[in-house]
Amino acid sequence: MPSTSRCGQPLPLPADFDYVAWTTRPDDVPPLPNMSLREQNQENIRIENDNASSVGFTRAYENASKTGAAPDGLDLGPPLRPFYAYSDQAKDLLVFSDQLRSSVSPLPNFLTEYIASEQLKKAESDAAEKAKKERERAEKEAEKAKANQSILGTKVMKNPHLISSALKSPVKIPNIFLMSLHHDVHFPLHWWSDRVIKDAYENAGSIPTHQIDAEQTASLVKPEKVLVVDVPKAAKILGEEGDGPTLTPNEWRGASQKFSSLFA
Repeated sequence: MPSTSRCGQPLPLPADFDYVAWTTRPDDVPPLPNMSLREQNQENIRIENDNASSVGFTRAYENASKTGAAPDGLDLGPPLRPFYAYSDQAKDLLVFSDQLRSSVSPLPNFLTEYIASEQLKKAESDAAEKAKKERERAEKEAEKAKANQSILGTKVMKNPHLISSALKSPVKIPNIFLMSLHHDVHFPLHWWSDRVIKDAYENAGSIPTHQIDAEQTASLVKPEKVLVVDVPKAAKILGEEGDGPTLTPNEWRGASQKFSSLFA
């Protein structure tokens, strides 16, 4: 007659035996009446060790059965026992009181793992809270500094148009300047600076003008009236060569180049 396993079935056990269910510990049970925390720890340590030994026997039988050979002399471990449950208050005290843990030690492994996990959560929560406070403090300091800083330089232009001497386009010379030169009406060099030429081109009325008779080749033809710069009036606005207006070396070079290019 075949021998019987600890699970109550004949040996060898069938191939579809539920080893997972046999190695699953039952739910915790309430502690015994008047059971102290230290006594509870001692009992749970014994239960933990017994359960570990039982699981070891069961694993050995399962591994042997997978080879196809009859598990001679092997059997499942004894049924697992439930732990004595800890109240929420007791677990909180064990997590946060070093003195209590020391007085009721040793602790079962599963309780030590729980305490370490909860302490890690608390440490991470404290670190996150500290980082939040530091961030809020830094933001307040930044707002305070922003409120107290000078308004100069706080406006940032979006999509600025960069300008450099390499990208500067040639200044367009107005026709009134060209017509004046054509009819030998000359004016000071500083009138050929970018500032004056741009103003004359964009605001034609800013340069005073008057009409003169154009030079004729035939005496019988009535002289044509042409519009040129009124130099005396313009000199009062723009200044003559030695009346105060000055050119920097760079402006002098630019004015000379524009003036010379008309005769190239």
